[in-house]
Amino acid sequence: AGRQRRRDCVMPRDIGPAVMPAAVAGLLLLLHRAEAFTCYPEYQFSWCDNTSEASCVHDYAFSVGHFQRKLSDYYLHNRRPPLMEAYFVTRLPRPYQQQFLESGCQAPVILAYLLVAEARLPMEDDAFRYASTAMGIVDSVSEPVKAILYDSRSPWPFQEAIARYEQMAQAT
Repeated sequence: AGRQRRRDCVMPRDIGPAVMPAAVAGLLLLLHRAEAFTCYPEYQFSWCDNTSEASCVHDYAFSVGHFQRKLSDYYLHNRRPPLMEAYFVTRLPRPYQQQFLESGCQAPVILAYLLVAEARLPMEDDAFRYASTAMGIVDSVSEPVKAILYDSRSPWPFQEAIARYEQMAQAT
């Protein structure tokens, strides 16, 4: 019996001339998206208040992928909002937030601020401050990153977060 080739996966020689430009365009889009957000899968944070060794109890891990999945579940499937994670990011010391932003991992910080702003709308006057912080970060990112955030195929539910915040702001 001879070896049979699987037909459910596309091999490079199976791509005809008509499909090649679309395949190349798809690959370029994927590479463009990969460059835009350079988040590590998990971040470790630890800090002390420098008064004693016992004050060094702040040691946390944050999974960007889990946060992204939970945000998508909330905005696209109306599941529980990841408020604990969003508050964690918004309450990180500024140097840690700055490291997210400078390393090219702006999307989780932006969406954390938007989610907290949305959650605080019915009860707090500072919801606008959180939303302004998020949009200030958006204004500061490069044009390719903005394009990805505003793209309907974005891996981050940014458009949905903006729409939900605006809807909640009008309702309150």
